[in-house]
Amino acid sequence: MTVPQSLGKVEGFARRTQAGFSGLLFTETGRTAYLNAAVASQAAPGLKLSTGVAVAFPRSPFVTAATAWELQEATDPKVDVAAVNPWMLRMAGEVADGVHVHPLGEPGYLARHVVPNVAEGAAKSGRSVSDIALIVPVMTIVGDSDEERHKERELARVSMSFYGSTPNYAFIWDEAGFEGTTADHRRPHRDVRDRVDVGRPGRRADRQVRRNRNAHRAVQRARRSGALRAIRRRRATHLDP
Repeated sequence: MTVPQSLGKVEGFARRTQAGFSGLLFTETGRTAYLNAAVASQAAPGLKLSTGVAVAFPRSPFVTAATAWELQEATDPKVDVAAVNPWMLRMAGEVADGVHVHPLGEPGYLARHVVPNVAEGAAKSGRSVSDIALIVPVMTIVGDSDEERHKERELARVSMSFYGSTPNYAFIWDEAGFEGTTADHRRPHRDVRDRVDVGRPGRRADRQVRRNRNAHRAVQRARRSGALRAIRRRRATHLDP
């Protein structure tokens, strides 16, 4: 698993990866996973490629499907779906080749939600849960020195702080014994670092928490001032022929 790189570097990276690994998975943070996968498919034809995940929200279903179709022409076609909540897990079990589980997927969540719902979906299409690949990424903190491990710890803290503020993931935290984590993150007046602290407080993690709070405050101020209504009216005026 790796973050996408500038396209000029992907070709060499894919070939080096192929020397010791059978596959390569691109996340999508800042750069698109699809373009990196396309370049890698031409540079290292035998490498199994995956996106994990390509963000669906800003893309139309047609654009996503067309891009996936073009990529499958150059690679071994396989359709994986990222899923968190029960409905998506059942849908993925019914129609997909594999399910990308969220990095927050601790063992209890896998047992209570992932396996039963994927199995239910698989049964609808006459398949067994064993026919579907479960891809379970794990956040790790590794390094040869205290400095390297500290950097990795801070990355994990920032990720967990972000995930802890996302409403759709709230039930995972609650059921794992950290009830109220998401609600605390979404209250701008409270310091919630203790909920996600896996090490000493770090400046980057602190900045992420502050950004979450500040964004929430800005929306609240805009609502009170009527600014959001004014913006919506202006947008409606521009769009009205």
